Amino acid sequence: MQFFRIGKSNLPEKLTGGTLRPGRNCSGDFAVGGIMKRYRTGLNSFFCLLLAALLVSGCTVRLAPEHEPAIVDGLKTLSVATSTLLGKMKAGTKKADFEKERKSFYDEIVGQANGLLLLIDVRPEPKPAVLRWLGMASADDLTKKSSQDANLWTDIKKLDVPTDDQINWLLEEVARMKNADKNSDLPPEAIRAFSKPILRALKNALTYEMALDR
Repeated sequence: MQFFRIGKSNLPEKLTGGTLRPGRNCSGDFAVGGIMKRYRTGLNSFFCLLLAALLVSGCTVRLAPEHEPAIVDGLKTLSVATSTLLGKMKAGTKKADFEKERKSFYDEIVGQANGLLLLIDVRPEPKPAVLRWLGMASADDLTKKSSQDANLWTDIKKLDVPTDDQINWLLEEVARMKNADKNSDLPPEAIRAFSKPILRALKNALTYEMALDR
């Protein structure tokens, strides 16, 4: 700790609570570490109170992104393309027919899904208020501070838009189905098994995006 020479008469006792400690290297002088500690504690309490006041006040804090019609329209189009392919495969498939009858449908689905990911990526998203108050711009800035802040960032991440995760999930499942379709004959039971996660991902994404318009 760095010590500063301060005379007793120059420092009102009410600022220190009468707890000034003599410096080890300066007889009759006092360390100001106690004062700075009390100041920081008071400042932290002030910001905690400010945060609580903002949360219970009538201020509008947007946690979700704006509704984007282009994303909803893209999801609807993707749903039609996906349902069309799954309908063609409902009764089972033969690998000999893959190139001629289904490959173009797979390619269309993948292209539409990647286009949606681009739209989602460029859509402005609200920066969580906690990060603005802390003056930090990213998860890295926050998690470098301490494990406690890392836990805070984990909570904040729960506010993230889930649409891109659902589209990536859909792409993974479509890739799995395409690979199986290309290399083996698929019975109806296999088609139903592949369909469930694909349709669930589409439903999740559409539900979220359409809810933003309410």
